[in-house]
Amino acid sequence: MGETDINLSPISIIDQSVPSSPEPEVATASGHILTPYRDSVALASANSNNLKIRFFEPSTGSIKEYSDMWPATQGCSSFMDLTTGDLDDHQDENGAYHDELIVAYAVNSVDRRLPVKIAVLDFTDASEAAPQPEATTTILAAGKIDVTGILYPGYNTEWECADNALGVAAGDFDADGIDEIAVAYQMDRYVYQVDIFRYATNIDGSGNVTHTLQLFDSYQSDTPHGSAGYAQIARFVSLDIAAANFDGEGREEEVVISTSGRLFQEEWGGLN
Repeated sequence: MGETDINLSPISIIDQSVPSSPEPEVATASGHILTPYRDSVALASANSNNLKIRFFEPSTGSIKEYSDMWPATQGCSSFMDLTTGDLDDHQDENGAYHDELIVAYAVNSVDRRLPVKIAVLDFTDASEAAPQPEATTTILAAGKIDVTGILYPGYNTEWECADNALGVAAGDFDADGIDEIAVAYQMDRYVYQVDIFRYATNIDGSGNVTHTLQLFDSYQSDTPHGSAGYAQIARFVSLDIAAANFDGEGREEEVVISTSGRLFQEEWGGLN
């Protein structure tokens, strides 16, 4: 019987080109963002001033920064996430399909109830050398993150209370071949909310292109609590979300994991 070598090859360090900064929150996602022929790697980093988007180009080892994201995200908190998906089934000028880049982030607020903003960056006809989206479409989530509500007694800022209080995933929740967006966020220590959004690219009879992003539905779920284990970790409220076709029935489901140690699965049967 033959043996299989499962040792992994060393991974090259690529961070020499990333500027040093005190950005506590980072995220990465990959997809056919800049070209339909190979995956692009998007890097996001956030601090209390703004959110930065960069693209790593494997062929050259360089990192291209999309700087126009800065003014749009002034006041961005440390809570953010990043994903990709083909949200509009729209072809580029060569008849190929691309993924959109989806950024979800919380915006600082003096009342400590942070609005959650979703931005779809459409790079369908963008250049890899100088990536600029043809459109950036934003919308606010239905609810907010109550920073005071997710803080453990004795903690004062969101930097201390959570790894990340929101997550975003893209999936085909209605089995129509086009991805939707699911954004999960912790409203307080014991309740999280998931909002479902649809993005569309429309072309009128004159060839004018418009992009729309709409909230389709929302639901809330209680985070189980009260156990000794939960009491120990509740000061670090955190969650994440993923989407996949877990049951093989043709549509994707969302799975949310929280610091309660529980998984929550939801099949969105109402998307039609």
